[in-house]
Amino acid sequence: MPAKQTLPYKQKFDTWPNDATPEATSFLPGFQGWVAGANVSGPTQYITDATLTANATIIAGKDAANTAGSFYNYGGKIGFLNTGTFNFALGFAFSSIGQTDIKVQYDAITIRNPYDVPPKTTNTRINEMILQYRIGDNTPFINLLDTAYKNNTDNQLSGVADQNLKTITVVLPAECENKDLVQIRWISKQESGGGSRPSFAIDNIVIGSDVTAPIAASGYPKAENIYGESFDFSNKLNEVAKTYYVLVPSGSAQPTVVQLKAGQNATGTAALQSGLLDITNPAEAVVKNFAGLSLGTSYSVFSVSEDPYGNIQSAINKVDVTTASVPTPLVSPSVASLDLGFSQSNFASDVLSYKIQAVNLTNDVVLTSTANFSISKDNTNFSSSVTYTVADLASNATPTVYVKFTPNALTGFSGQIAHATTGGPTRIVTLSGVGINAYQQGFNDLNVLTNSGWTQFDLAGPVNKWAATTVTRNVNSGTGAVLINGYSDTVASKDWLVSPKLHLENFDKFALLSFYSRKFYAGANLKLMVSTDYDGKSNPEGATWVELNG
Repeated sequence: MPAKQTLPYKQKFDTWPNDATPEATSFLPGFQGWVAGANVSGPTQYITDATLTANATIIAGKDAANTAGSFYNYGGKIGFLNTGTFNFALGFAFSSIGQTDIKVQYDAITIRNPYDVPPKTTNTRINEMILQYRIGDNTPFINLLDTAYKNNTDNQLSGVADQNLKTITVVLPAECENKDLVQIRWISKQESGGGSRPSFAIDNIVIGSDVTAPIAASGYPKAENIYGESFDFSNKLNEVAKTYYVLVPSGSAQPTVVQLKAGQNATGTAALQSGLLDITNPAEAVVKNFAGLSLGTSYSVFSVSEDPYGNIQSAINKVDVTTASVPTPLVSPSVASLDLGFSQSNFASDVLSYKIQAVNLTNDVVLTSTANFSISKDNTNFSSSVTYTVADLASNATPTVYVKFTPNALTGFSGQIAHATTGGPTRIVTLSGVGINAYQQGFNDLNVLTNSGWTQFDLAGPVNKWAATTVTRNVNSGTGAVLINGYSDTVASKDWLVSPKLHLENFDKFALLSFYSRKFYAGANLKLMVSTDYDGKSNPEGATWVELNG
């Protein structure tokens, strides 16, 4: 049986290795994988028997392509895949001595989902997972049916992306309070359909008593960046929570909590503006910009915060604001962020662009970019700063800002472009990009088709596409490869695997390409092709390609 843990307990699985080490294939303290009983092919009921057939092992370094029944270390989350023979259950043990109102919160996720894309109908299985509990270690488990979670019908047979993620919160029955040993477990049943089974995963587990309402950080909630037509309202709390707010004219009576959460003022009618701040990281303040306000006018913001366990602040907060009496210069970028994608280290990326517009200007607008990102007004001369004059932005003009990214290391980069003008707020466009080595790729990372600049395009045969694999027979060296298999498609497959842009202009010798490929079964061979006009994003069939003898 797993060693019982103390409360409160939190587990994000983010420090759990996912490699060939013994730690990666060992359950974390408090957890144990069990064989709850036998399985059958059709619909089933939840197994609740006190007797467990056996303990089970865990597999690391695999993804949705793996079909073996087992428990899985999916890299940052733990999961299981039932078979036609075994029904698995993921158990966790804890002591609740001194604890009341014990809440269990976790993310339920689907990793492998073999549900067929029509017209295929072989795999149509829907499974359902719930949480169960028992006191001690020798009594039957009890279902918590309010925690039911099902896979959807979106096919996913590669990678470890979080599919159909749902955060589930449940309060354990009072009989679980103040007990030396409580065991909970996640278990699934076959709801409907047939064929291959989905795998489920669990992440971001929080267990414990929470009877305290959120507490605001010193100085919060607050108003800042107060201008003629707008201001920012922000809040920062000591825990994950939601802050409900309403904006009303100054002098309005305080609404009740019920009215506030409904977006109403004290008379029960709609407030001027209302909503909520979803605070998911207690280390950061969350901001709401109130815009479209009147010059020189006083307003009040009433707010109250509630955590996921239903603990709500007893006092409603009030923040008073008076807008400026003169129009505020405002700069409006057409985007909030730009992803410059993947670029060979020390080479510039493709250029992206956006537009800016401004009103009430009295001085120029100065744009400044951070390191590794550069900007231009004409798409020719790039630097870290450019200036748009009042004339450039007069008469509702929308000039273009060009942006490119030049990494100097093999890592991810983040940055920003600040848009500043005298008397107005500084507007920020966030930037991101990744520096890569496009000349070498071992395909050992299961996320290689999303984090390296290598991409796949599935143009025909909807079920299968290029995907990362760690199956031994497909790997020549290292731990991984990429694989395409059109066997289960009902039409001929047409799948492209495309490299990132290769800069060969600085090579002083002939460029040589080497790679390993292996073919199983009968069918058309792979084609090796090269293009000098492909944009790296659109349908590759729209570019010019020359076939190579490879």
